[in-house]
This record gives sequence, structure tokens and C-alpha cells, in this order.
Amino acid sequence: MIQIKQIGAFVGGCMFVLALASCSSTTGAPKIDPSVKYSQKDNAFYERNVNAAFNHARAAEVAGSQSNNALLVHHAQIALAEVKEAQRAGTNTPLDDATVSLTKALEEGQKGQTQEATQNVKEAREKLSHAADVRIIDSNSKTP
Repeated sequence: MIQIKQIGAFVGGCMFVLALASCSSTTGAPKIDPSVKYSQKDNAFYERNVNAAFNHARAAEVAGSQSNNALLVHHAQIALAEVKEAQRAGTNTPLDDATVSLTKALEEGQKGQTQEATQNVKEAREKLSHAADVRIIDSNSKTP
């Protein structure tokens, strides 16, 4: 049987969460579940992934403006993966909208529709810039 306890503390305006796991069997360490959401507010994990997604969306937009469809698709795929990682920390409307735009850009890019894909990547980049400024509200505490 596995028991998990989370301990949170505010230090310097940031919340740190420590998850402690104990296991009563000797079969090995518990598996890490990638679907677990981080409950930190304004955490570096979220910011790092949103910034990486923004940079790759920008690179995809530049590639599209140069009619380099293969590079556009490559950077859009990375940007979408980074957005999905950021969503593990918490979702918000701009981040969700960026996911939709990047998905459309990938679909269009894979069909060879570079101009339409470039427009969707541009929209995703704009939404990611808003997502970088949005504060995540922990659903447990209801405070920003």
C-alpha cells in the first residue's frame, strides 16, 4: 500500500510542495505518474515550459514566413509538447487556446498549407505571451 502526503510552505512569495510517499511492500519504488498536476503557484516549471513553447512558436512562425514548411511543423510540434507540459502545472484560457491553435497549425502544416499554418502559429504565439502573464489559481485554496 502506498501513502502519499503533501506538505506545502511559502518561502519568499513562492509555494514549495513536498510530496512524501511511503510504501508498505518491498516490491520497489512507486511509479511516477505523469498525469499528476503540480500545485505550485507561479512556479518555474510552468514558466519554463510556457517560455520554451513561446520560443518554438516564434521559430515556427519565422520558418513559415520563409516558406519552410518542414521546419514550421518541427517547431510547432515542440511548442505543442511544451504547452502540454505547462498544462500539468495548471491550465488557463490563453494556454488552452494556444493548444488549439498549435494543433491546427500542425494539421495544416502536415497538409502542406504553410500560409494557414503560419497564421495559426502566430495566434498561438500571441496566446502564449498572454499565458506567460496569467497567474495560476490553485483549485484547492481559491486564492491567486
